[in-house]
Amino acid sequence: MKQLLALLAFLVAFPATGAIGTDEHRELCDRALGKEKRMVPFEDARLRGYAEEFLRKTEMRGRPVLLCVTDRAGAGAWNDVVESKRGAVFVIGVGRRFVQDLGVHLRAVIAHEVGHVVQGDLNHCIRNTGSLERCELDVDRIAIGWVGKAAALAAIRAIIRWGDEESARHPIAYAGSSELRQRLRVLEGTP
Repeated sequence: MKQLLALLAFLVAFPATGAIGTDEHRELCDRALGKEKRMVPFEDARLRGYAEEFLRKTEMRGRPVLLCVTDRAGAGAWNDVVESKRGAVFVIGVGRRFVQDLGVHLRAVIAHEVGHVVQGDLNHCIRNTGSLERCELDVDRIAIGWVGKAAALAAIRAIIRWGDEESARHPIAYAGSSELRQRLRVLEGTP
């Protein structure tokens, strides 16, 4: 009975958001992540579950999660919070090959993306920390708190390997490996 009451209290605490249709999903992908990324609606129960797990730790708990995917070379993971007809929606964009190649590391990747919600939007985060690198390191530390240091660092290493392989296939596809290597060195040196 206590569990039922707790569930009922949880459901009453958040407004009903209704289902987001395919057309609105596509429009929100474009608005959040940019038409140039050629994102399309995507469904992956595992990624959605990870996002919902970590959103429960933020002020966005209970909000809808939309997933978008692209086949663009070098596409990793992005996030944004956009307003829909039903209120704020958390949008995650991923590259199809990125999802296929990262496998077990995706939970830590999604923790990092949701960690940006804690920091506010990227421009706000950069203003507060003084640099993109410090902002990303702060978000990495949030993810470490959620998934553990070993999992977060393993994910960064996997992204570096993936980025190197993408760059070998498509020379200008991915330029983030040097920045990730620097973040990895800093995080490895901290308790």
